[in-house]
Amino acid sequence: MISVTLHRDELTRHDACDASMPFFEWLRDAQGRDDSVRVREWTPLHSLWLAVVRLSDAEWLTRRGLIPGMSGANLSGANLSGAYYPTGDLPNGWARGTDGYLMRAT
Repeated sequence: MISVTLHRDELTRHDACDASMPFFEWLRDAQGRDDSVRVREWTPLHSLWLAVVRLSDAEWLTRRGLIPGMSGANLSGANLSGAYYPTGDLPNGWARGTDGYLMRAT
């Protein structure tokens, strides 16, 4: 498993936007920590949860290598019709529309 710890100063060094910091602070406070958020055993479910609740933050953190991405997730059998998936590798059998939403590949 992968352990993820995000420190406030690390986010600041990477130019985190002001709109994202309250979410970081909420998570930090919920964990009772001073300056970081920690997930001891990061799983694909953590990546999925973050993508659902804060897609732009998930993409930003993944692009900078601060959290693991969803590559390698087994999505076979999943119905992804209408899922918003603007970036990243597409699962087999799916295509991205011009609006960023997934549709079955023809």
